[in-house]
Amino acid sequence: MWNRLRLPIVLFLIVPALHAQNDGIPPIGTIEIYGNRALSDAEVREALGFAEGDYALPQLDMTLGPRLAGEMGVVEVLLDGTCCDEDGDVLVFVGVDETGESRLTWRPAPAGDARLPGDIYDSFLAFNAAVRAASMGGVPTEDLSAGHSRVSDPTARAEQEKFLVFASGRLDVLERVLAESADRNHRAAAAYVIGYAEDKQDVVGDLVDASRDPDTSVRTNATRALTAIAALAAARPELGIAIPAGPFIEMLNSVVYAERGRGVRVLQYLSAARNPEVLAEIRDGALPSLVEMSRWSYSGHNWAPYRILGRIAGMSEDEIQATRYDGREAVIERALGLE
Repeated sequence: MWNRLRLPIVLFLIVPALHAQNDGIPPIGTIEIYGNRALSDAEVREALGFAEGDYALPQLDMTLGPRLAGEMGVVEVLLDGTCCDEDGDVLVFVGVDETGESRLTWRPAPAGDARLPGDIYDSFLAFNAAVRAASMGGVPTEDLSAGHSRVSDPTARAEQEKFLVFASGRLDVLERVLAESADRNHRAAAAYVIGYAEDKQDVVGDLVDASRDPDTSVRTNATRALTAIAALAAARPELGIAIPAGPFIEMLNSVVYAERGRGVRVLQYLSAARNPEVLAEIRDGALPSLVEMSRWSYSGHNWAPYRILGRIAGMSEDEIQATRYDGREAVIERALGLE
């Protein structure tokens, strides 16, 4: 089922701890480059100074991005990494902002004193702890078919059942904390729990606003909630749930890898209905970004953008699936021909 997912693996920034030796750290399996338009991938790779298969990365520290930006003559270079690909190796993402237009803007940080009641906040912390514990034995799955996450781990699932009660009875509290609280941890908790509201359309606006929160945890939880709502909207169009595509199209053009991931997860569901206006909006706003993401090597990261690209090209879901591994480039060229 396409609404049954593995919980996202948390991204980490590769730091100088990788410098000295392997020490059990896997090698770089793949380097994915994005955002470059005037510069070629080959030029970016040459500037990096490391390649797939390397273990020791003495250059890969907090000064590397600014140094690379200066050498390449661009505004910003960001490096991020995640573990692991199919072979257990590290994936490194290199984002290039050539013009200074690839950074999203955030809403002002709230300054209010609103906080979640103790039972809601404690339940959210217990949920996080249960997911972390479950992940030690393998990443649990989550089912989005109800319009909110239902994870496979029973302990975490029990806390999620409480979220349904909280969102039903104290929605006003969740909305106020999400919009007004100066405490980013309480906003992050509210962003997650509010997605369990019975009427999903009621909270779409709150969550879209939160997707531009200055704190990354709030943005992550807001877009996770919106991804689940978008999955429900795709599966049950008769509900009339409307989520604007624009904010998530902007995410696809970000120099920050995690923001691209958040955007594409929502858009893969918003594009499922194949609404011509939505597909045209995505094509006009982010086609180059979808193309480069569809060309990424790791299937875990290229599938969702490629799926969206295939829909833009007018292909059926079966055709998209059939060309996922063989014939993808022809589909990309087909989509590019629609510009």
